[in-house]
Amino acid sequence: PRKLPTSPMSQPQQELQQPPPTPTPEDSATNINETNDIDFAEQFQFLPLIMDILHAIEEEKSDINVARLVKKLQNQFDFCNKLLDNLPADDMGKEELMALYAQKEQELRQKRDLLLKYQELSLSSSVTDRSTDLEINT
Repeated sequence: PRKLPTSPMSQPQQELQQPPPTPTPEDSATNINETNDIDFAEQFQFLPLIMDILHAIEEEKSDINVARLVKKLQNQFDFCNKLLDNLPADDMGKEELMALYAQKEQELRQKRDLLLKYQELSLSSSVTDRSTDLEINT
């Protein structure tokens, strides 16, 4: 068999070196509709699993181990497919999405305007408070 070049990035992932776990297909299969807590970028990184499979084949580990890794990759594909299916507004047409975008943009403008007014109000009241403090102290 042909040997693949090894590099630090292509080493099989060690259990101790992994970052804290994020929701996985097994962990969040029941909470697929709660996409707010899911790190999409991490869920769609298949390369580490593929590299693990290649290393297992390269090192001629047991077929059971390779099958387990392939099953894990298949589960990850299925989970990501479900994530994509449950994204909000995936069933809307272009016109509906543009109308929703315009509505959200208008809401954002209104909130920004309110924040500016509040900041101006806070600044003017603090200036007024300081001027009254100066008048009292003099």
